[in-house]
Amino acid sequence: MRTITKIALVFAVLLPWQKVLAQDSAAVANPFRWMLDTKFGSEPAVGFNAPNTSFGPSIEYPLDSEVELQGAVSFSPWRSVNDWQAHSIEISGAGIGWISTRWGVSLGFRHDWLWLPQSERSGWNPSLGAVFRHELYRPGRLYLTYLFPTGCNQLSTSCLTPSGRTQGFQALEEIRLWSRVRVGLQGGLYHYCSSPSPDSRDCKFSPAGMVIMRFEFRSEGTGSY
Repeated sequence: MRTITKIALVFAVLLPWQKVLAQDSAAVANPFRWMLDTKFGSEPAVGFNAPNTSFGPSIEYPLDSEVELQGAVSFSPWRSVNDWQAHSIEISGAGIGWISTRWGVSLGFRHDWLWLPQSERSGWNPSLGAVFRHELYRPGRLYLTYLFPTGCNQLSTSCLTPSGRTQGFQALEEIRLWSRVRVGLQGGLYHYCSSPSPDSRDCKFSPAGMVIMRFEFRSEGTGSY
């Protein structure tokens, strides 16, 4: 409940600035869309028990009507990994090629670093997916993505640090709730391994779910994006 209260306070402070910022947005011919993201939920595929909270900046940059670039940095200081207190940083990026005004193909990556009291680990995943613009309840987007595994699987002379080999399917439904506020629901099903030792290596499937709130510092209105 304390985490939810903190998130609510952040958006309570940011929302009154909508009218002030809107006065300047029409006069600025800048295609960049800067946002502050807050996520709340569960990500067991990377070892993080619920509730997990993270926040950080993100950007969308439409190069033209056919190509869009995206990037984000996320920091989590409250994650609990197997009852250990830890923190992590994740960076991600993607490029979208719009086949039409309604759908496109995305190619991206993510890289995360996790720091524990006595150790640390990192990993990255390339991804491939599709993006759909829609006007259902509100203007929004549906992202369907598959994460591909990287790294070696078994401990050996050529593989001193086996990776978790995380892979899986994830879906994100995002809508523009107000001109500067987006809300999203992200779910996924992942396969990953939790131990580098071949004797105790535990590989399994696990679902994940996140609620995402994004505040857009510069808005182009309430329509599609």
